[in-house]
Amino acid sequence: MRYSKTFFLIILLAILFAACKKEHLQPNNNTGSPVFYFNGTVSGQPVSLRAGVNNYYMYSLYLTDANNLLNYVGTLQQVGCQSCSNSISISIKDYKIESNYSPDSSLVQGYYPYESPSGGTPTAFSASFSSHTQDSSVTSYYWNFGDGRTSSYANPEHTFTHPGNYNVMLQVTAACNGAISNPLNIGTPLATFVPRIIIAHDSVPKIISLVASVSGGTQPYKYFWNFGDSVSSTFSAPAHYYNQAGMYQISLTVTDAAGLTSTVSMDTNTFGYSPECVINFASSEYAIPNPNALSNIVITYNDASGNTYSSANVIQPSSSYFKLLNVAAYQNNQNNLPTLQLHIQFSCMVQDGVGNKIPITNGDAVIAVAYK
Repeated sequence: MRYSKTFFLIILLAILFAACKKEHLQPNNNTGSPVFYFNGTVSGQPVSLRAGVNNYYMYSLYLTDANNLLNYVGTLQQVGCQSCSNSISISIKDYKIESNYSPDSSLVQGYYPYESPSGGTPTAFSASFSSHTQDSSVTSYYWNFGDGRTSSYANPEHTFTHPGNYNVMLQVTAACNGAISNPLNIGTPLATFVPRIIIAHDSVPKIISLVASVSGGTQPYKYFWNFGDSVSSTFSAPAHYYNQAGMYQISLTVTDAAGLTSTVSMDTNTFGYSPECVINFASSEYAIPNPNALSNIVITYNDASGNTYSSANVIQPSSSYFKLLNVAAYQNNQNNLPTLQLHIQFSCMVQDGVGNKIPITNGDAVIAVAYK
């Protein structure tokens, strides 16, 4: 009887040890579902890889290349594999070369370009902004560029360190205060579009004329105006009468033929009505050369036969994109390095060593990368 109990205890401890080992291979959230995974279509076939299932593990690390540029890498593959078939690795290069760095500034939400044959796709963009107001009594300007940085100049210049969509806001303090918020598309590889509000006061008090100015996207557009007083319109250039004077927020939502939606808003004051209440801004941008491939992405995929395909220096089709949706702190990895959990979506073209290309489409993944 004692032998049977001892044997049963050994078996129970073995089961618990195996369960703990599997938990280590499959970091879990509170619901018990796998944290790290890749789902997508590779060369027309669905592929699903999950940490903790079929001996898959999420390897996280960082590397430093010959230029002292850091690469944040997450690899989903089976433990102890040799050729590592059916595996995927995502590498994100740092946004600048530096000895002291912070992943919080290197890994931000937004779009990233793939490493290009020319040695790096531009990721930083210098933008010039100019404010437009007829009010000579302006006492202050406040710009919010949508990336955590601000300016108090009337016509500032700003460098965006990552491509993406930014909601840029200008607020003017004057005899007639006002604010406008417009989305700005900075080097985004997707076919996004930017609507803008053009507003003009009519000669009749409390009447405004509005025009929707839209660039990009796929025509025809659909418009929805909210005048801030429970009245709306679907015209591209409506006029509106306010029953009462006061401050109102006007918003415009535009939907293109592909179903993409973008919204812009603006404050307007109908009290003491005059053209000085109107503010707008314009912007122009140019790409900064990127020979070191800063912030560029490399996707590496090994198929079922162990053939290696990479997006490095592959000319990408217009449908390719890489978007970082979310960044969150995670637990230390197997080497006791701190990690970040990244949720990404992407499509790209990858190529093997002899020039054969296959597409990866509708990629959705949660990966981990390590840092110091």
